[in-house]
Amino acid sequence: MIQPPMRYSQGLLSFIQGEEGLSLKAYEDHGLAIGYGSHVPGIDGDTTCTQIQALFWLIQKLDEICKGINNLVNVSLAQCQFDALCSFCYNLGVGAFEGSTMLRLLNEGAYGLAAAEFPRWDKIHDDQGNVVVSADLRTRRLKEQAMFLNKPYVEEVKG
Repeated sequence: MIQPPMRYSQGLLSFIQGEEGLSLKAYEDHGLAIGYGSHVPGIDGDTTCTQIQALFWLIQKLDEICKGINNLVNVSLAQCQFDALCSFCYNLGVGAFEGSTMLRLLNEGAYGLAAAEFPRWDKIHDDQGNVVVSADLRTRRLKEQAMFLNKPYVEEVKG
């Protein structure tokens, strides 16, 4: 049986808002970002937005991510699993997920092994260009892993 396209939950929306934080002024984040970590074309360092605009960009990006995940995953997912993948892709992009071992394992039905992949995505490049573990990313990946496994992480995720 083919699962109908899934959509993120309200709990996931709140989770991402908490993880990303809100900035009503553009800031540097691997390019300029604004709102809840949105990379919006045409912004510059002086760009500002309202909280409503930031929420609009967040929802717009999550809608795109949902389409991407629905197109890539060919096994059934629980809402908590889908939400965890949405958070992961919001932070890293659907392209990173598309070529990942996590997706391959998931599509093989190896849910536990796929969940074990979350913590592997905790690295950044430091100011010297070295690949190092980011404590913030490590924490987020562990929360996403717990969400995927339907375990408490910060707050309950509800569909």
